[in-house]
Amino acid sequence: MIFGKLGRRKVLITGIPLFIEKTAQLIENNVWRARAVNTESPKTKVKRQLRSLGMLRHLPSYDAVYQIGGPIVVPYLLHAAKALGKPIILHWVGSDVLQAMRTVGEEVRLQDRTGSLIHWVDAPWLADELKVVGIKSTVLPLCAVPDACPTPMPGGPLTVLLYLPDERFDFYGGPTMMAVARQLPDVQFLVVGGRGKNKKAPPNVTFLGWIPDMETVYARCHCFVRLANHDGLSFMVAEALGQGRHVFWNYELPGVTTITHESEIIHGLTALRRQQFEGNLPLNAAGRTYVAETFDARSVAKRIRLGLDEAIRSHSGPQAGKRALVCGLPIFAARAASTLRASGWRVRLVNTGAPKSRIDDRIALLKAVASVPFNDIVYQIGGPVVYPQLLQACRKFRRPVVLHWAGTDVLQVTTRPNGIARMDGQPGLVKHWAVAPWLVEELESVGIHSTYVPPNAVLDVNVPPLPQGRLHALVYLPEVDAHNPTGGSYEFYGGGAIARIAQKIPDVTFLCVGGHGLDKTPPANMLFVGWQRDMQAIYGKCHVLIRLTKHDGLSNMVTEALNYGRYVIWIYPFTGVLQAKNQEELEAHLIMLRDKHNAGELGLNQTGMSYVRANFHISSIKAQIARRLEEASLEYRVG
Repeated sequence: MIFGKLGRRKVLITGIPLFIEKTAQLIENNVWRARAVNTESPKTKVKRQLRSLGMLRHLPSYDAVYQIGGPIVVPYLLHAAKALGKPIILHWVGSDVLQAMRTVGEEVRLQDRTGSLIHWVDAPWLADELKVVGIKSTVLPLCAVPDACPTPMPGGPLTVLLYLPDERFDFYGGPTMMAVARQLPDVQFLVVGGRGKNKKAPPNVTFLGWIPDMETVYARCHCFVRLANHDGLSFMVAEALGQGRHVFWNYELPGVTTITHESEIIHGLTALRRQQFEGNLPLNAAGRTYVAETFDARSVAKRIRLGLDEAIRSHSGPQAGKRALVCGLPIFAARAASTLRASGWRVRLVNTGAPKSRIDDRIALLKAVASVPFNDIVYQIGGPVVYPQLLQACRKFRRPVVLHWAGTDVLQVTTRPNGIARMDGQPGLVKHWAVAPWLVEELESVGIHSTYVPPNAVLDVNVPPLPQGRLHALVYLPEVDAHNPTGGSYEFYGGGAIARIAQKIPDVTFLCVGGHGLDKTPPANMLFVGWQRDMQAIYGKCHVLIRLTKHDGLSNMVTEALNYGRYVIWIYPFTGVLQAKNQEELEAHLIMLRDKHNAGELGLNQTGMSYVRANFHISSIKAQIARRLEEASLEYRVG
């Protein structure tokens, strides 16, 4: 299933007008499109019903309906969603839970049986209350507090902020707060949300009505008191904490003073009044820190997108979200495809890495581009660039790309950084992985941030003993010819240096795979056997692998050789490896191994064998690649 037009997740948001516009703006980005439908704005009941019915027209092209505020989802919307296989998320926010518990519990339970309804609550205590009436829900706070620098505490008398709407004056503790105000005549009370019509308020209470810009009000106040008969996770509580104001509330929350009775409010305000009079009332640092860590807009938006994404995928079949287009270097791409398939992914493998002709190149590219909309992520093994046409398709259909740098591609970008076009057309579109830690450092030097993700996987194998007779050194020396699928260069892999070493140490046999030594005149102890498919037999004949490349990634031959208990001489530091930065160091290591072997003292490389089996076993590598790829796909979707 392709979600929405050009790969965007599309969500219809309806419910409480105050919340739906804010939430639509919060979650919308280059992957998510949110449409807020205010069904409560029409003045007549008929027009409100027509507005609700109008959502049915849009429902087929949207992936989910997100209703903020319950307790009821209109039945025709619920049944239409079920028929179309669309989830409806009902986000409970406070008084709606009270309604469900008191009056419409059975109706709520009946609508829950459609299978299309998913319940969220914005506070843990609401989940407990819904559980009483048989509704299972997930806690997902809706509050998103902008990161603002709080104003200092104002001078003058202690000033308390209250929310007391005229139509629900008693529900929000109006009578109690008026009694508190009468007992604290030298404390000022500012009331928002109502005009105090027909309310008998003392002179130290000022009604401000509905205020669109609350920052100026918070700047005038020292604390906020909220004593509702029932509540969800109040926006005003979170906002007041974010402004560094002290908060008294009849629910527990970090940075909040919990109150339940009039006497507790008076006691708490009296303490604040004393501090304010003495000039040492501080900002509420604990509350501000909690809000900054929990309710910043980016984190809240990400949590909502993640919840929506999971809801959509739960209604799209068991295989949703497990589709990858794999391309790049043929051998490595084939291995990656096998790894992902073993982990439950559906994989489209396209060979874009080694085309036989220009036409083959174009055909492979077209296949890859055409596959983009039907996959969730593109996984390319080997750089240094993603084809522009493929990247354009990923931008258009909003599919992230993971580019896994393998070795020589990093050398290309570090030696010619200005020749490599920028690949990020959207923030976060391309995620970079590297097969070795040193490649991460090299990429960082040219401004490319990457993560070390090793693809090397070793199998459970029977380890043959080290052979008798002459010491045999295994070398990978490819040449550029039609029989070598990976390409390569004889000199790049140290062919000339290996030939010189072979001449200097004639009692060591050098077994060369990957090439035939074309146009070369090697010494008699340097044997070329070409491309080998059965490497287990080759490792059984050898004692040590030599890899003297000019540059390398985390070579599969290195981890394979170590897995067979063979020694490895390599230019990079690695557990169980003998590092040789030049020809002289390589010779010294090789002579040491030869002498130990001739003396009968050379056993299996237990250190290297244990290390790769503990860190590169196929089961853990498969799980890691699949998990990280799914995380990359999810991270791009939810922001």
